[in-house]
Parts: sequence; C-alpha cells; structure tokens
Amino acid sequence: MNPFSSGPSGPRRSQRNHAERKKTHKTDSSISAPCSSRAKKQTKAKVKGKRTKNLRIRKKEAERNRRLRIKADPKKYAAHLEKDRLRKKKAVEEGKIKLVADMQPREYRIQRQKARARLRKHRQKKKRVQMAAQVQGDER
Repeated sequence: MNPFSSGPSGPRRSQRNHAERKKTHKTDSSISAPCSSRAKKQTKAKVKGKRTKNLRIRKKEAERNRRLRIKADPKKYAAHLEKDRLRKKKAVEEGKIKLVADMQPREYRIQRQKARARLRKHRQKKKRVQMAAQVQGDER
C-alpha cells in the first residue's frame, strides 16, 4: 500500500504534517507557538496521577470492606484461614520461608532483631494514635 495515499491507516503524511503544524496556542505575547508535547504529557501525567491515586484509595477501601465481610462470616473466615495455612505450608516446602528449627543461629538472631524493630515501630505508632485520640477528646 502506498504510504502517501489516504486509506484505512489514516490520512496522507502531508495532511498529518499540516494538522500538526496547525496545532498552536496563543501565548501571553499573542504570538502563535507550537504546542509543547512535553506540556501536554505533564498535564496528562497530573490528571493520570490524580486518577490513579483516587483509584488506589477506592480499591484499598473495597479490599478493607471485603476483609471485614470475610471476618464477619464464620464459614468464609474459616476458609480464608485454611487458604492462608496452605499458602504458608507451600512456601515452607518451596523454601521461601525458613522454619526456626532450620535456621542457623546467626539467621535466627537477625530475624529476632528485625522482629524487635517491627514491634518497637508498631508500639510507637499505637502510642501516637492513642495520644492523638486523647488530644481530640480533650478539644471537644
């Protein structure tokens, strides 16, 4: 197919170039300047960023609600726990998770240090939340 003919692939090249040249916008000095594709991309990225952020928030809330529904129903919760047990058992068999009995003393020590750090961080966060709730209670 001739690339210069108009057909199913779109207008001729010369027509496309003409259309691209026509894309101009007025600046403050009322001089026509070609539209910056970079500016368009940045604007699209901002909009896309907002959309994806909102989408993430909605998905997070939906997932939280789903987990709450599962916990509320004893049968579903039992099935969820069973799935979780199977998942962990499979990971142990594949060697992705090591049991404490299979660890070297150094590995065990490192794991304990990480666990202590996580626990410390969790307690600090819990304390901050409690203090914030207390401050809000005092303000009322």
